[in-house]
Amino acid sequence: MNYICQMHLSIIIVIKMCCFLAIQTNGSHLQYTDKILSSIERHAIHSPYKADSLLGCVIFPDIDSLPHSPHTYGCFSNIYLAKAILSIKRNNIDYGKQMLHNVIKMDILDGNNNHTKEDFLFLESIILFEDSITIDEKELAEKFCNAFATGNTETISIDVSNTDRSLGTAFGSEITKKFGNTLAEDTFKVVCHGAGGQSFGAFIPKGLTLELVGDSNDYFGKGLSGGKLIVYPPKESRFKAEENIIVGNVALYGATSGKVFINGIAGERFCVRNSGAEAVVEGVGEHGCEYMTGGYVAVLGKTGKNFGAGMSGGIAYVLDENRDLYKKLNKELILVSEVTEKADKEKLKSMITQHIQATNSEKAKRILADFEQYLPKFKKIIPRDYKTIIEEIALFEGRGLSHDEAKIEAFYSLTGKQ
Repeated sequence: MNYICQMHLSIIIVIKMCCFLAIQTNGSHLQYTDKILSSIERHAIHSPYKADSLLGCVIFPDIDSLPHSPHTYGCFSNIYLAKAILSIKRNNIDYGKQMLHNVIKMDILDGNNNHTKEDFLFLESIILFEDSITIDEKELAEKFCNAFATGNTETISIDVSNTDRSLGTAFGSEITKKFGNTLAEDTFKVVCHGAGGQSFGAFIPKGLTLELVGDSNDYFGKGLSGGKLIVYPPKESRFKAEENIIVGNVALYGATSGKVFINGIAGERFCVRNSGAEAVVEGVGEHGCEYMTGGYVAVLGKTGKNFGAGMSGGIAYVLDENRDLYKKLNKELILVSEVTEKADKEKLKSMITQHIQATNSEKAKRILADFEQYLPKFKKIIPRDYKTIIEEIALFEGRGLSHDEAKIEAFYSLTGKQ
């Protein structure tokens, strides 16, 4: 991110030079040349690390494979202008200047050149490509630039729409590259207002929190990798959050870690293949926790049918107010019981408390205020084999072994292998 910020000035200076050359020319392609330079300048500011895709997306997917001289590809001369800018962006200043010199020397920006139809299509493609700049690139990278350089905590607010797909993913990737898994929770917090697009918060790492005031599309939190997701309706909403769907289908698919608090109902296949994330939600559709292998899920409301199908790990706590949960479970691999053990009570209470802190959920408040009365209505769902291995690990930990050592010994004990 530091590199991105530092390179803005040199990129803009060179592009301004190109813009000056462009306005000296005449011809039908002048408007296209002016637009492409303006487009590249905006991309350089908001998304330098996307420059390769921007500058080579249509005709030459690998710009670096082009010859050094523009003579061979006269009709595609704008490629060389792009290559010059890209070289300077990559801090290869001398080579970029040489490419720019070749463009000027050959009068490639001269409006009298005989540009082909393909050349104009290329320019149009670049101009249209500008619409694909993501919020991560044009808002998060810019607003978090200083905080990202130091790792200091910062909160920003943005507006989003359902066309903003995979929000947070690209910025999360930059966080992982720079900080790994070392950041504290909520280091970078983004309060989003509006409708989250598909894959909102996908793969975001620890240290990044996305708080959505609105609702979200399918694949919410897909592959969550340590980050935190919060979603709740706007304060002015008149409906009951606990009775309305607020995120789409397949939320938290393949999540590995992190925390999620959903003030409302999620669609079908909630937490499918979750292997480590913790989530609180106020109702789910069909096939909830399917193929789940780890983590914790607290459902403060109804579930659809086939809950827990193929579930081989993790624990779910489900509020069964109507005493009909048993009709909706896939019982092939799981055990169902009341929440009676001290550790389970503390875990469930902690998850509900965090849910209130994150979303101000009215239903969670009612449950926590009368927790002892609600507790018998909760069911604990755990895979049989998972329960066996957890108990065996606890046995070896009681003998003084570390957790990792206990897991190894438990495996040998249960499989009979040495």
